[in-house]
Amino acid sequence: MRRYADMVSSAGGKALRVTHPWVAWNYNESLHLKETWREIFELARGALPDVVELSKQSGIRFLLELHAGGLTASSLSAARLLEGVDPRHMGVIYDPANTVLEGNMRPRCEVETLGAHLAYVHAKNLIHVLSGKFHDQPVRRLQWEFKHVHLPCGLVDYLEVFFALKASGFNGWISSEEYFMEGNDQYEQLQDGIRFLKECERHAPERPQEPYTTFNE
Repeated sequence: MRRYADMVSSAGGKALRVTHPWVAWNYNESLHLKETWREIFELARGALPDVVELSKQSGIRFLLELHAGGLTASSLSAARLLEGVDPRHMGVIYDPANTVLEGNMRPRCEVETLGAHLAYVHAKNLIHVLSGKFHDQPVRRLQWEFKHVHLPCGLVDYLEVFFALKASGFNGWISSEEYFMEGNDQYEQLQDGIRFLKECERHAPERPQEPYTTFNE
């Protein structure tokens, strides 16, 4: 991490994503995982003072991503891990398409949970698709897969994401990632994706609107 931090710092960079401890991507990985989630959490938590100290020395803010299969698959686990850690030294990359796969909450809940630790946002989208295959052992059960799709066409509603970001006062970066479909029109897809995000940003409300829900009264 120190070598990476020195390289990023020498190029004028201010942030660096670091690898979070891995938990399990699927049933097979979970089946063969020796450690418990709590043990992995404590391992990561115990390393944070060293990471924070390196951030102070290098001026680099270290970032964990919300990523399915990882310790920080959800905003709740990320917030719990970084509780008490100065957000100037460590933050979180919010990827709503990743949380659709694991750790999903409403975007507003995810953004509000991360608070000041929210560093920037990944913009991509995906859908669940039938693989046409079955697991045959020890019980026959259907296999599902996911596929990256163009931004307006997936499970993530980016109008809702922008509402969540605006309502929380977020004004940082949104980075396009992995939403290109196959073909030779990737430049056009990029243009369309940017236009779509700008439209979502323009139409998303800046605060909750009346009439308010009464669920919790």
